[in-house]
Amino acid sequence: MSRKWTLLTGLPAFLALIVLSVLYYKERTVMLDVSYHLFNILKDGGFAIQINRFGAAMTQALPLLGMKAGFSLGSIALLYSVSFVLFYLACFLVILLGLRNTKVALCLLLFHTMMVTHSFYWIQCEFIQGVSFSFVYIAMIENELRREKTAALFHALSPVFLVTIVFFYPLLLFVLLFALAYFHIHYREKHALLRATALSYLALFGIKVVFFKTGYDAQAMSGVNNIITLFPKYIMIQANKNFIRYCLHDYYMVIIFFLAAVVFYLRAGLYRKLLLLCIFFSGLLFLINVSYFHGAEQFYLEPQYRILSVFVAFSLVYDVFPAVRERTAVIAVAATVVLAFVRILQVQPVYSGRVDWFRSYLHATEWEKDKKIIVRQQEVPMDRIKMSWGSSYECWLLSTMEQGSSRSVIIEETPGEFDWAMGNNRSFLTKWGAFDYHSLNKKYFRFTDTGYYIKR
Repeated sequence: MSRKWTLLTGLPAFLALIVLSVLYYKERTVMLDVSYHLFNILKDGGFAIQINRFGAAMTQALPLLGMKAGFSLGSIALLYSVSFVLFYLACFLVILLGLRNTKVALCLLLFHTMMVTHSFYWIQCEFIQGVSFSFVYIAMIENELRREKTAALFHALSPVFLVTIVFFYPLLLFVLLFALAYFHIHYREKHALLRATALSYLALFGIKVVFFKTGYDAQAMSGVNNIITLFPKYIMIQANKNFIRYCLHDYYMVIIFFLAAVVFYLRAGLYRKLLLLCIFFSGLLFLINVSYFHGAEQFYLEPQYRILSVFVAFSLVYDVFPAVRERTAVIAVAATVVLAFVRILQVQPVYSGRVDWFRSYLHATEWEKDKKIIVRQQEVPMDRIKMSWGSSYECWLLSTMEQGSSRSVIIEETPGEFDWAMGNNRSFLTKWGAFDYHSLNKKYFRFTDTGYYIKR
């Protein structure tokens, strides 16, 4: 596809995503990690960087600026929702118009449309941000492969990008290594640059794992041990059954394009690229499903599954599309974009339903004497709200935006979890501790209830 058609399909797609991020900003921000991070941004007046993933500052800058400018909480939440899509659009335009790399820009567009469904509403996952940032670096690498001599500016910027990518998200390892391996096959020259980049990244990744290890990352990676414990009973695990269902309902495009690439490679005799695609695609799918063999919420796993679309996008953009008429490629990309919006709108009631449950509970208890509530999880429709650990942040955010006063309602996941707080009457109770009213910015934390917590 030409730069013109990539722009004419990509720009409307991202602008439409911005519109949806405005329309559904509550569904996207009254949502677990986002509410938690927004709470910390407003509480501390700075970036809320968790487990060394400092790349997230790129999407937190806008809500932080909104706070500094004195915007209302609702406006800041809206800015936070929009900031993610603005970041993706910025990466797309930098790659397409700044670096003038049409193919990588098209890969980025496909990454944001081929499989996106639930992850439109679960926006905080740093992986999606990290892939977008990594594509900028991948475009820079490809531009250098086309030059006779590597530019000094690339040597200066490369360490900054590599360090940021390493700390952005562990699974970016597969994205960057696939791109480097693909370029190693696709280009016949400057393999030394690709090998040096790969070795530099792996060295930094090793340093990060050894010296900057976090408990969260260690826990997330512990699922890899299931490769041994499940051997050899991999086929019939629940995660595989779930993935088949997801593909039939949501991820059909990645399967269609994967099969198209496989057929193309077989007919063209491009067996090295075929092997690379199949190894990364099947290997990563195996790793994810074995790690979560019992299954997990689709919104939680979807960002990880979306790595598959990166592998498939490279095959389409660099090999399949150049072999067909441009009109065919444009139709394929346009159809992918349109179907992404169909899926996003189809699952919208799920996330509006989450917000509606919290809204209805806040309204039902608004005029009661005891309004600081610890709710037993068995009293909550978990199939509707999915996860409950962020309930206090979600209730704070929603009540402050819609009722003008802040409520403290938290769901108790295990019996007696918050018994220690029953006698606390001047603090906001959360999963990770209690915060005194006087320590919170009163513009965004309007807690006035000095009653004691009650359990229901």
